[in-house]
Amino acid sequence: MSDTEDYVVVENPKEESILKEEEIQKKKRKHLEVKPDYYKTEDERRTEIKALLNQMAELGIIASIPGMKDFLKHSQLFIREGVYWEGRIRLTGTNRVLCGFLTNRKNKVSDITLKYEKE
Repeated sequence: MSDTEDYVVVENPKEESILKEEEIQKKKRKHLEVKPDYYKTEDERRTEIKALLNQMAELGIIASIPGMKDFLKHSQLFIREGVYWEGRIRLTGTNRVLCGFLTNRKNKVSDITLKYEKE
């Protein structure tokens, strides 16, 4: 061989694989980044509860029913502190069960359903 010939330097194949793994990990991290949760304000929670209570009043479910007192406790705690609640409350004397959830996240709406259940 002469002195004028160029020599090709072969890179370490392990280094290439390490670089590719780092790129893949960066791509995975982009998808796994946690987006911040946006929470409802106290006024938004209050308007949601008022709407739910108005709907129940239209159906004849009033606050003097023993089960409604439990729901009102949960709803007041939800309004003041934003505490999530999910559950079932038996409304005695009406053959109904109140099922629902109260959520503090902005992208979800709190929901309540009244289900018929024989006593």
